[in-house]
Amino acid sequence: MTNWSQLYNEPAVSVKYKHSNSVIAQSSIELQQRVDRQVKLLYERAMALSACAQFQTAQRDASAIQELAPSSSLGYYAAGYIYMQYGRQKEAIHVLEQGLTVVSDPIQQQRLQSLQRDATARLSVTIDFISKLPLDIVSSFIIPSTMTIPSKAAFSYLHVCKTWRERALQSTMLQFLATGLSSRSLDMITPYSTHIRHLRLYQFQGFSFGFLNTTKFDCLQSLHVSCKYNIHMMS
Repeated sequence: MTNWSQLYNEPAVSVKYKHSNSVIAQSSIELQQRVDRQVKLLYERAMALSACAQFQTAQRDASAIQELAPSSSLGYYAAGYIYMQYGRQKEAIHVLEQGLTVVSDPIQQQRLQSLQRDATARLSVTIDFISKLPLDIVSSFIIPSTMTIPSKAAFSYLHVCKTWRERALQSTMLQFLATGLSSRSLDMITPYSTHIRHLRLYQFQGFSFGFLNTTKFDCLQSLHVSCKYNIHMMS
């Protein structure tokens, strides 16, 4: 893979031959000037593309800058800024951190650090809109009408924050499905037990179902237990 930053620097030459050395020096200077110009134009275009919401194309230009001038802050700054414009603060922080490891100029480092602080601040901002929307809008367009726990899909709504969890539990039919119940599964049931409408338990060996008597299932509409082994049921 070509190291573009080394390619544009003047090569070290120990032999002198006629005008070759001056040609090497002058060509290297002109190449670097053209690279600087190209980097500047790519940076300006990337920022303009970002303003027009052309994020993928803008990131392409930012990546090209990083290849052409890896020690320059422009490519990393542009990439971080573009990520921030469409809400990907974690990616912005990561690429700016990459830039800080390779950029040595103190002024350029300060510029990257400033943008990284902005991205970190944005990452900590949360906007509460879910509690302001009518419940029928939430249940029809935002949160699924039925959710099964434990599942990544369900927890992506239930684990956002307390407000999201409350609205989700108000607007969805919650069911719990477990194959091989464990103490970890019970820990998942407890926070949502009063909202679970359907409880389905499968294939338990030597497990006591005493938790059914001690756990509140206020909304439970159906209970399905499938047992293939000897199970001690507590009354």
